[in-house]
Amino acid sequence: MILLMSCASAKDGSKTKVVTSSLQGTEWVISSLPGFTIEETDRAVNLSFSDSSTRFGGYSGCNMYGGDFTVAGQQLKFSKILGTKRACLSGMKNEQTIFKVLEQTNNYSINANKLQLKQDDKVLAEWVRVEKK
Repeated sequence: MILLMSCASAKDGSKTKVVTSSLQGTEWVISSLPGFTIEETDRAVNLSFSDSSTRFGGYSGCNMYGGDFTVAGQQLKFSKILGTKRACLSGMKNEQTIFKVLEQTNNYSINANKLQLKQDDKVLAEWVRVEKK
């Protein structure tokens, strides 16, 4: 797995803290959307983060989606979110909710194999890590 790292220099030229994103190169499946019942779909609703860039993507329950993400400490911002436009009998409500979650997310936490996307202290979605084979 490749981790995103960056270094900054202080005014005196010394290096300061290295920032690492624990999201890069990971894949997750949805486990909970508080206040919402996840619809059954033909495959798992998922979210993955590129291991070599600041791109993310996934399956919403109806369409594929993707965009850019930025991380600064525990702050997380999704941007340029796009999705395919397939019409579906099931999964459309999942998709609408997932897109809203991505737009509202401003921070995250990872505990063991669980990712929480949050808006301030409010948990918007919980995901479980998919181990890569």
